[in-house]
Amino acid sequence: MPYNQSPISFVSIRRQFDFRGIEMGRWVTPEERDRAAVNFYRALEDLMSVLQGPELLISLRGTLGLQYGKGGRPGVAAHYVPATRQLSLAKNAGAGSLAHEWFTPKPMD
Repeated sequence: MPYNQSPISFVSIRRQFDFRGIEMGRWVTPEERDRAAVNFYRALEDLMSVLQGPELLISLRGTLGLQYGKGGRPGVAAHYVPATRQLSLAKNAGAGSLAHEWFTPKPMD
């Protein structure tokens, strides 16, 4: 659980990791959203452990956004949106999708 021991949600993830924003697709149900928040949190904690860095590193110092269940393409579990600097995961994205996209090269402005 996050440092304040409150239930894991996308709001708590945004605050803890300082993501610029988190967007949900319109077809994501509340149950899917809640389940995805827990999975995102675990993936972000794993990524932080591998990188041996602080939460702020994960969001690229607050410049990175997340999308879930939005803007997907058939057969694509996750992708990076350079125009908006967002990692986008499909509802059916599997384990490792977030880390795979996080390590995609991102040009810095």
